[in-house]
Amino acid sequence: MTAVSGTSPSITVSVDTSYDGGVADAWRSVGTFTAQTAANTSAHKSFPGLDRFVRASWTVSGTTPSITFGVLGEIV
Repeated sequence: MTAVSGTSPSITVSVDTSYDGGVADAWRSVGTFTAQTAANTSAHKSFPGLDRFVRASWTVSGTTPSITFGVLGEIV
């Protein structure tokens, strides 16, 4: 996260995968990051066994939260 404001702001990011983007193969969760609450922090995880399509979703909580963040994927 690069910026955060509000009262008790928090963001939790989940990673899902599917062979065909959810057409015949439903999206399934492969992992979740621990809730982040402070600016200038980062979290890194590896998710082996991903299929062709990958997506990230997030939940923001708090009172009038504002969070600036990015998601970066790397194939190794």
